Amino acid sequence: MAQENYPISNVEYDLLSVLHTKLQGLEAYKKYIEDARKENNKECEQMFNEMMQQDRQHAERLHQTLASFVSRGGQGMQQRTGTQPGMQGRA
Repeated sequence: MAQENYPISNVEYDLLSVLHTKLQGLEAYKKYIEDARKENNKECEQMFNEMMQQDRQHAERLHQTLASFVSRGGQGMQQRTGTQPGMQGRA
């Protein structure tokens, strides 16, 4: 297969993908918390708040790690053979 250049490494792609998912989850938790409040379910409200806080911490860590990759440079523009970014070696 022809070799192609992609602007980011697999790890950078993975970081972006997980960060994106975590940020979507944070938005969803807002609705879940509101639903629990409407039904006066304090246990679920507390659980969703705790889970949201944990995901927020994970998102912050992902963001910091990604920023570190970007600031170091040289992590992108790696040569790949016939794979899409983030898909190298994956079924």
